[in-house]
Amino acid sequence: MQAFKKTARLSSVCLTLAAYTVVAFNIPFFRHAVAHMEGGWNAWLLTVSAALIMVGLDFLLYYLILWLGRVVGKVLLALTMLGNAVMFYFVHSFNVLVT
Repeated sequence: MQAFKKTARLSSVCLTLAAYTVVAFNIPFFRHAVAHMEGGWNAWLLTVSAALIMVGLDFLLYYLILWLGRVVGKVLLALTMLGNAVMFYFVHSFNVLVT
């Protein structure tokens, strides 16, 4: 059980959370964006750049939240995930993008 005794670096945890957030909660956005774009290299480049920007901004958000401290960071992270889940529900149930 040596694998559970190692501590994870803050940057790797934040990158994992950011990638999970983009994949789990932004799929409706990417479906909408791809459906309304013309095909070709430009559409692929715009989609990938939007995903990278979202990962970067989520990474910054999670890094700042978790850097604040153990208790405050965990509470803010839980509220952020709860907010993402609520928005995901509205997008899938009512087909609306909440801004």
